[in-house]
Amino acid sequence: AGKLTAAITGITASQATDLTTDNNDDITVQISASEASAADLTTVDSKTGVQVNAGSITNLTGSYTALNTLKGNANVSRPAAVTVTVDDNQSGAQGVTNLNTLDDISTGVITATLQNVTAAQAKDLAADTPVNAYTVILDTGTAAAADLNTINSRTTVAVDADNITTITGTATAQLLATANNAQ
Repeated sequence: AGKLTAAITGITASQATDLTTDNNDDITVQISASEASAADLTTVDSKTGVQVNAGSITNLTGSYTALNTLKGNANVSRPAAVTVTVDDNQSGAQGVTNLNTLDDISTGVITATLQNVTAAQAKDLAADTPVNAYTVILDTGTAAAADLNTINSRTTVAVDADNITTITGTATAQLLATANNAQ
């Protein structure tokens, strides 16, 4: 069994997962689709010993685990500014940590849902430019107005603060938080 050398272009990442080669073969794979899943790209990488070219993708999707695995994979080239969609909902402080970890995967907008999280936890979401599109669903309880204002600045999606029973802080911060969350 010798080394196989070939080139494949005009293929989606999903189609390329059907390759029956392995990382001992030099299969040049050029993904031509605009969207790819992180899991598919990682699988394709395991089918060739050369870098996978995913330079034409504009949207990357996947679970936190799949995206985080791809993030550290230098064998898959992709544009720096792809939009990223996290398919699985993130929860609590660990969800905040996960989203901040994924922050380095792209300079584009990350879309994700963060739920079962307090305002005190969600305020630790990273500040990015461009601002990410996080759907933040806050837990029942008290929230500091300053925390709500910080969360609002971290996402382009209106923060779901319907479960908040009390807002604390200065009157000005409370008014701003109320206005921001009434969008």
